[in-house]
Amino acid sequence: MGQFYSGQKAENWISFEPTLTTIQAAGPTGVWQLFAAGKASVMAGVAGWVVSARETGAKVHLMNPKHGFGSMAQAILASDETITKNPQLVQKVVTAALRGMALIMKDPDAAVAAYVRAVPAYKGHEPQIRQVFDLFDKYVYANQKVLGEMDAGRLARIQDFYVSEGIVSKATPLSELYTNQFVGAAN
Repeated sequence: MGQFYSGQKAENWISFEPTLTTIQAAGPTGVWQLFAAGKASVMAGVAGWVVSARETGAKVHLMNPKHGFGSMAQAILASDETITKNPQLVQKVVTAALRGMALIMKDPDAAVAAYVRAVPAYKGHEPQIRQVFDLFDKYVYANQKVLGEMDAGRLARIQDFYVSEGIVSKATPLSELYTNQFVGAAN
């Protein structure tokens, strides 16, 4: 959903005429393939799609994230029940995820090597993995005050947009949507 609304927000920012644009839900391979083949002039996608499109020779210009939807690109989800009954599990998942994120930011070559060790199917694809990690570092992970911490202001702006567009009928108190309780111990 965030990718669709990234497109909508970009349309508003760039002042496209709605009658001149078509937004398609082409699926995880179709989006970048349509773009790479020149059948779509714009795509909203993840870092891996950018790398895949570039590998075909497509010219890719990345929009500054400040002008996009501001969605949360990555999150760890756990039910209230799991947080209450098994907080140690949630802490381990958050700690592992943030360690991986920190490694990508501090030593991307070591992160690529660790990733390929964990997922041997990507052996021989290290340059592509490095490009994906570089994109994450620049466009997804950058400018965090505390690594992995939820930005309540950003979440509020996203929720306000969802309510104004009728995607959700009413706002939920932000404290019911997330917790940062596992982030501090992981850093």
